[in-house]
Amino acid sequence: MGADFFYKCLCWQKDKPLDFEAGRRRAEQIEDLEEQEKILGIITSLEELGLNTDQFYHREGAIISLGPVQMLLAAYQGHGDPDECNSLYRDLSAISDWEIILFLIGFDRVPVEMINQVCNRINDENYLRGLRDAQIGERFDISLDNLTKLSVEDAQVLGRCARNLSLLNLGELDYDIASELANCTGELALEGILKLSPSVAEGLVKHKGTLVLDGLSGLDESVAAILARHCGMLLLRDLEEVDDQVISLLSKHDGELCIQIHELNEKAARHLSKIKSPLYIEGLKQISVDVANALALHHGGMLALNSIEEISIEVADALLKHKGHLSLSGITSLSPQVAEYLGSHNGKIDLDGLVELDHETRRILLRNPNILLPDDEGEVSDEE
Repeated sequence: MGADFFYKCLCWQKDKPLDFEAGRRRAEQIEDLEEQEKILGIITSLEELGLNTDQFYHREGAIISLGPVQMLLAAYQGHGDPDECNSLYRDLSAISDWEIILFLIGFDRVPVEMINQVCNRINDENYLRGLRDAQIGERFDISLDNLTKLSVEDAQVLGRCARNLSLLNLGELDYDIASELANCTGELALEGILKLSPSVAEGLVKHKGTLVLDGLSGLDESVAAILARHCGMLLLRDLEEVDDQVISLLSKHDGELCIQIHELNEKAARHLSKIKSPLYIEGLKQISVDVANALALHHGGMLALNSIEEISIEVADALLKHKGHLSLSGITSLSPQVAEYLGSHNGKIDLDGLVELDHETRRILLRNPNILLPDDEGEVSDEE
């Protein structure tokens, strides 16, 4: 089966979706019944997989090689509902034939959307079984958010195969499992971990990418001191109570920090200002002038305070001493007086959460090209 013929069957045209109905009509004219059945099966499977020709043609988004999925589906054989298996193999057959066609025109990869359609129908346990049996030489994104427990052997496989790894319902870790998972090269999301021991923290800090621990509601000083050694972005967006000493320890973190803090005093703010990377503080709805002055000492680039809903002239004046990108996307309205202060800032300011903006305030803000306003001006009402 040649690529040219297959394209003609599907009425391939650049920037247009595949014409599956026309493809069926042309395939039905094939005299070789075996070839006809094969092409009709491929057309049906490609249609069910929702292949977006335009998106693939321009190679938008992630592209993943077929090899890992082929191995996973092979390992899936004999497990689960027979009808489901038959459907999976039919889809895989379509992808396999599609890969041959891509190869003929110089591509050797398959759109990730097609792969995801198949992989999403494999439960997490069978996915892991496939990973254990497969010899995969490249890394790819893995989400096994239904898993609640994991063996050291499986963690080793995931650490070897995963680029970005999401295990949102994994509730328990020990040092060995944490150390293996830390080998993934991208984001490691462990939002199901509600409490972290020092030994598990020691395993996780070996990770060199983004570490998501949004399930933690609190940190003791020993764990905070260990997490501060992590190299990469650290997300702690569900903390309920954080004392000054914990904040002091986290301020030594070598990387971006995103942390939830409901109340912040001047001393703690000064600790956070020492972070030499972007700082994202969530949960803080208002701040005093002293805290604003302390945070303005931050020299790590972005300072994001996107939970603040309104600020006074005094707080605005204090924050403008910050020498980097300032994000205040939680503010929904501004007075002309505060806008005057913000409009005089030389750095970038994000105010893309504004929904109430009178004509005078809008005019003031538009004078400064470094201020980010909502993309759709229709979302911002003019109050005369």
